[in-house]
Amino acid sequence: ISQMTGFQAVTRLRVLDLTGNAITRIENVSCLARLESLSLERNRLEHIVDASGQCALRQCQSLRILRLGHNKISALDEVASLAGLRNLYSLTLEGNPLCVPHYRLRAVFDLSSLEVLDRQNVTAAERRSARDRFSQEELDALRAKLAGTADSLSQQAREASKYKQAAQDASGAARLTREEIGAA
Repeated sequence: ISQMTGFQAVTRLRVLDLTGNAITRIENVSCLARLESLSLERNRLEHIVDASGQCALRQCQSLRILRLGHNKISALDEVASLAGLRNLYSLTLEGNPLCVPHYRLRAVFDLSSLEVLDRQNVTAAERRSARDRFSQEELDALRAKLAGTADSLSQQAREASKYKQAAQDASGAARLTREEIGAA
C-alpha cells in the first residue's frame, strides 16, 4: 500500500493499522473522526503536516494512540502540529531522523496531553525539565526577535531622518530659488 485511500466507506473505524507499507503521506483521513488508534509505523512518511502546513490528522479529534515510529520524519517542529489532538495520550516517534538529543523533552513540551512517548511513561520530572528548557528557549528566541525588530526600527528611523533632512534641504533650496526669482 502506497496511498491512504478508501476510508469514506468506513467512517466508524476506531483502529487502523497500516504498519509496514510504502505510505509517503498522511492523507484522506478527514472522514475518520472516530479513529482512536492509528499505526503508520515502518512506512516512508516524511511529514506529519499536509501541504498547507497543518496537521494532516487535525480532523481525527478522537485519536488517542498514534504510532509513527521508523519512518523518515525529520522535522521536530512538526510534532507541535499534533497539539490540536487534545485526546492524544500515546505517541511513538522512535526510529525517525527527528529523534535527536532532547526530542523527547520537546515532544513532552509541545504535547501537554501526552502520557506515553515511545512506549515509556512521561514522568513529572520530564514535564518540569521540558517546561524549564523550552520555555527559556522561547523567551530567548522572543528576545532575539524583539532585539532584531528594535534594530530594524532604529535603522528605519535613521533612514526616515535622512529623508526628512533631504526634504527640508530641498524645500529650503526651493524657497531660496523663489526669493531669487522674486528679487529679479
